[in-house]
Amino acid sequence: MPQFEPTQHTPELIRVTVRSPRMFDASVPARRKDVTCSRSSPVVGLWTLGTPDLFHVESLSHLTFDRSLIRLAGKLTPMKFGLTVLDFPTALGSIFEAGSIDFSRFSYPRVVRDAVVAGFRHVELTLDAIHALPGSLSRERIDELLTLKHDLGFTLSAHLPLWAVEPACFNEKIRAASVSTCVDAIAQIEELDPLYYVFHSTGALAAEFSRLPFADYSPMINAAMAALALQSIGELLEKTGIDPRRIGLESVEFPLELTAIMARDTGCSLILDTGHVLAGYSGRVSLSDAVRIFGPRLIGMHLHDGSRRNGPDGSVMTRDHMALGKGDMNLHDLLEALDQVGFRGPAVFELSRKDALASLETVRRVAPSAVE
Repeated sequence: MPQFEPTQHTPELIRVTVRSPRMFDASVPARRKDVTCSRSSPVVGLWTLGTPDLFHVESLSHLTFDRSLIRLAGKLTPMKFGLTVLDFPTALGSIFEAGSIDFSRFSYPRVVRDAVVAGFRHVELTLDAIHALPGSLSRERIDELLTLKHDLGFTLSAHLPLWAVEPACFNEKIRAASVSTCVDAIAQIEELDPLYYVFHSTGALAAEFSRLPFADYSPMINAAMAALALQSIGELLEKTGIDPRRIGLESVEFPLELTAIMARDTGCSLILDTGHVLAGYSGRVSLSDAVRIFGPRLIGMHLHDGSRRNGPDGSVMTRDHMALGKGDMNLHDLLEALDQVGFRGPAVFELSRKDALASLETVRRVAPSAVE
């Protein structure tokens, strides 16, 4: 193996994953030999201060690496990672005992503390708990959370209610009640000073319509539902007086481009849900393209793996909310795209704490410096 000649462009430690010649872009002076990468298998190259440890190519010569051409995972800017702390199966297990239900057994402050102690510096509250777990965000619990936030120094976001909430509903009474539900939720926890609120601007009804076999009419139906969603967003902003940048419209089962347009037209921010995109819920768009479409409005992210498969009978099988590495996510490409648009987090794992910790280790292996 020939020696690698260090130059002023050479990072002290770089790691490159090569899947095809197109992904390997090196500046090779004319006096040096070129390099041809194998298309057949992924290869990992590791260099430390000038000596290549492993790099399987057809030929290797002295190379000068240009940082502007090779975006290295190991050189990404650190990003904050968080956790959606409410795991409903665990919560249900805590409130059921000996055939009785006692909601007081569930403690939101306790699960928040456990998440922060486990290493997550950001937590996301699920505000459906206001209704599904009565008392979970009572005055007493909010006071406890305020004390925890002060003592432990974490940041938080909040996911506005989504169960049975239909901001794009044709039924005006349901649509108006959906807005009121979210307005009340913000009023209840605003003193916790969330960085942002996650909002599903379209609900299950829009998702159901998007699955109907009416290809010729889908654009018209989606546009009509987007108009209703815009009305709901406007009312939400008016009734709360909140800075629209603190409302993040999530990529849900609705065309991603329309969600981005709604954010633009209302001044709201955007939340990228990686599993939803990978499962194809937001249209035929790659994760990297979704990052670029959301661009500077991207304020937060729900991070989990997902997949979309065609069955032998022509059916489509989708999965999401899987630990990183269990689905179709190209984590290297995602982190690179996020770095290019200047996203620094929080990236919130919508997983169990066990899967979230395993996924955080996966991020560390791919890009150690990306973890704050």
